[in-house]
Amino acid sequence: MDKGTIIARALALLGNHIYTEQAATQSPAEQHFPDVMLEANAAHNWSFARAESLLHADSVPGLYVLPVDCLLVRRLSTPHGFKLPYGWELLGRKIKAYDYTGDISIVYTRNLLTVGLETPALSPFFAQYVVHLLAARICPQTLGTEGLQLADAFQQKADAYRAQAITQDRQQDAANDQRRPSIRRILRTSLY
Repeated sequence: MDKGTIIARALALLGNHIYTEQAATQSPAEQHFPDVMLEANAAHNWSFARAESLLHADSVPGLYVLPVDCLLVRRLSTPHGFKLPYGWELLGRKIKAYDYTGDISIVYTRNLLTVGLETPALSPFFAQYVVHLLAARICPQTLGTEGLQLADAFQQKADAYRAQAITQDRQQDAANDQRRPSIRRILRTSLY
């Protein structure tokens, strides 16, 4: 679902069915859309937004530049899957690894706004979550004081859709696990 469809559906929930350049309700929807997408994207470690990359040291040893589409760092390790020996910290858009100068494997959540403004087709609950969250944000601005109660109702619906989307994402992620299992995971599930 693209940006225009999401905004049109959110406006339809409010009773305004028109999404055009001249529409009076367009500006609150346009203002809140990036924040709503970032909030929805950061709400869970979505499988469709997860990415893995190998970072090479910057010109300064131990300093690594984050990928452009990185929203949240989920895990950092050596290329062999071990934790970084002395830890790390985030310095703006760079990672400082203490006493480590080799390559770093990073698992992160991609920012869907930089990748493209579409919600994944395989996750209708995520799309409904974003639509209802956007409706909750623009409701007070478009409907005034009577929209506050309606905004709470849309927020509750958005929370319910988020829970369903997380459940669906976890089930799909577990069923479609294409990653190589780690040695620890194999040893934990061993019969002996």
